[in-house]
Amino acid sequence: MLGFKDSRNISNETKIKRYVFFIYTLTSIFSIVNGVYIFLESKKILISIISSILFSIPISEIIIQLINYILSKTVKQKIIPK
Repeated sequence: MLGFKDSRNISNETKIKRYVFFIYTLTSIFSIVNGVYIFLESKKILISIISSILFSIPISEIIIQLINYILSKTVKQKIIPK
């Protein structure tokens, strides 16, 4: 339907690549926006670059937690036997 593949037919490797790509993309976008905002406020390029790098770690942690929360609510969990 409309060119979308059934999610059951996607390999685990493809799912992992999508997950990592999504995290990397969102982290990059929010870090760049943060750096631009700090540059516009301070007018110092060095401070904005350093702050973008320093804030990328907490930003990525927030994004990972948000994605994991959304996935835990939308994807059916599999029971792992003991």
